[in-house]
Amino acid sequence: MATVKVRLGLPSEGGRQGTVFYQVTHRSRTRRISTSIRLAAEDWDAAGCRVKARAGHAEDGAPVPRGGRYRMEPSSLQDRIDSGLVRLRLITRHLDGLRKDYSIDDIIHRYESGNDCSSVLSFMDVRIAELSAAGKQGTARNYTRAKDSLARYLGGDDIPFIAMTADFVAGYALFLEKRGVVRNSVSFYMRILRAVYNSAVRHLFVEQTYPFSDVYTGVDRTRKRAAAYITSAARQASRFACGWSRVSVRLLTGMRTGLRYMSSRYSSPRIRRRHTPGTRWLSTTTTGS
Repeated sequence: MATVKVRLGLPSEGGRQGTVFYQVTHRSRTRRISTSIRLAAEDWDAAGCRVKARAGHAEDGAPVPRGGRYRMEPSSLQDRIDSGLVRLRLITRHLDGLRKDYSIDDIIHRYESGNDCSSVLSFMDVRIAELSAAGKQGTARNYTRAKDSLARYLGGDDIPFIAMTADFVAGYALFLEKRGVVRNSVSFYMRILRAVYNSAVRHLFVEQTYPFSDVYTGVDRTRKRAAAYITSAARQASRFACGWSRVSVRLLTGMRTGLRYMSSRYSSPRIRRRHTPGTRWLSTTTTGS
């Protein structure tokens, strides 16, 4: 089984800052995976293999309110380090579960292949592109709306999936409620974010911790405005139909009466002779001789 550790590599020339890297060991082979995080030696706890907490800063990973938003302090560097560490351990656990031989190169390849979408917003960009390519434009638009809302909450920053804790999700829901977003819309954003998180779990970017278990993700029953409109329209149509039926009955009655009158008027022999072509009018009245 592979082991993963975090180290700070200081330059041999005695520079002030060093680079944080992961040391992966498997079957007597050791490889280093460098990160973009640079720290000074006094900011690194070599015994605990973590960033030292600075005075006046919040606890690592704790959301700090700022301008109505919850943003991460610079101590989120530790979140970035932990995110990569957790991902490497998940990859090795997954490869162990396959019960097949694998090398340390397989671990490095799996890690580097998804390194460009290991944060929340970048991962959502990848999912939106995949949905658009699959022809699911409606779902892609919903994901874009959710991503823009989350980006406003983060103040333009991005976070690793390991920072998406239950407190973070609750803070995001509270942020939406304070902005006047209705409960069903808040649930809409929570469901999309939960789907993104679960997809990241399947892709081994984070370990499942169920951070959405304390927020509402259902759908409230609301007044069916469309049904009320249809009912009103049907009622008006019924009234119109009743009125038209009364008019039609009167019209048909009048036509029937007129037909009877015309039939009786033109049925006498005098009228028939009068309107027969080629005949002279002859009175049918008999006179005495």
